[in-house]
Amino acid sequence: SRLRGEGSIHGTQWKEPGLGSECGPPPKVKNARPTETVHTKYPIRTIIYYKCFPGFAKDPKKSNAVACLASHEWSYPEKFCIEKRCPHPGEILNGHIEIESLRAGSVIHFTCDKGHKLFGSSTSTCRTVKNESRWSDPLPLCKAIFCPPPPDVTDGKWTSTDRATFSFGTRVTYSCSDGLFLIGHETLHCSAEGDVGKWNRGAPECREVSCPSPEIPNGHKLPPAAPPYSYRDTIHISCDYGFVISGEEKVYCGANSTWVPEVPQCKRATCEIPVIPYAHAVASSSPNPPYSYADTMSINCDPGFTMVGNGNISCGLSGLWLPDLPYCRGKNLCRLFYTFFKRFFNFHSFIQSYLLSIYCVQSTVLGACT
Repeated sequence: SRLRGEGSIHGTQWKEPGLGSECGPPPKVKNARPTETVHTKYPIRTIIYYKCFPGFAKDPKKSNAVACLASHEWSYPEKFCIEKRCPHPGEILNGHIEIESLRAGSVIHFTCDKGHKLFGSSTSTCRTVKNESRWSDPLPLCKAIFCPPPPDVTDGKWTSTDRATFSFGTRVTYSCSDGLFLIGHETLHCSAEGDVGKWNRGAPECREVSCPSPEIPNGHKLPPAAPPYSYRDTIHISCDYGFVISGEEKVYCGANSTWVPEVPQCKRATCEIPVIPYAHAVASSSPNPPYSYADTMSINCDPGFTMVGNGNISCGLSGLWLPDLPYCRGKNLCRLFYTFFKRFFNFHSFIQSYLLSIYCVQSTVLGACT
């Protein structure tokens, strides 16, 4: 049989006359220890009581004792020690709780969402008082952070859904009086740096903006651009035929009544002097460089060379000569090499003559000699 409850005996043991039977040391009980010194032998009917370890509490429905039975064995111990836990702390409006454990001695942490400030303790500890586990500190409050009233602007106004308070996330929108333009961001919103509320940027300005009509020598504005030009009005610029644009093709009227970026210039398209080895110009429509768009030039090769390509070229809009530049290829190249070697190296060796003849044959096959 099994002994349940603490019974009515609070000594430690008794002996039944005539019985010498004994039990060994009492059994180990999870999360508990005996209330008295442990011995190696105990008489029959000895009762041993246990006490729960710190962090655990006795289940009132279960026994915390064992008895030495006539079978020389201890009664089966019940699991009567319950881990002490605090209840779930709940939820925080506009915040959250970091919970690793609800056991006695554990600590939970409180934080607020961005734009809210914590009022109260940032932590709470699970403590056990009179066998009851509870949190040391109540849940804190997370209250919205507020910004000061938005800055006013001259010749303008701001509007907001809430003109009395400006809590985190509140937006205000600016507008200007007739004839003036808003320079800057139209909308501001209440943000936070730590626990302090502040507007995310400075207020805009209200200005009168008017850009002059740009002068574009050798160029023109593309429709529908027409003065007067106000803030952020955009114009596209094109150059006359034979001229190329230097700068951006598109500009807009900036906050300081100037064009952004600067109005481009239209410069005459020019070509550099063509460099062709073993060639020279025999005629040109312009006496001196640089050569402008549509200028023409005729090219001839030096004596001993023949032209490959068109010798009549003209300056194009891109600054390149059209068509592609020709080049000059040597005539009777093998004969010229033979004369050169014979004159400067006393060229009489049969081997040298043989090597040169091989070069000339190869060059002829490859098209270098004509």
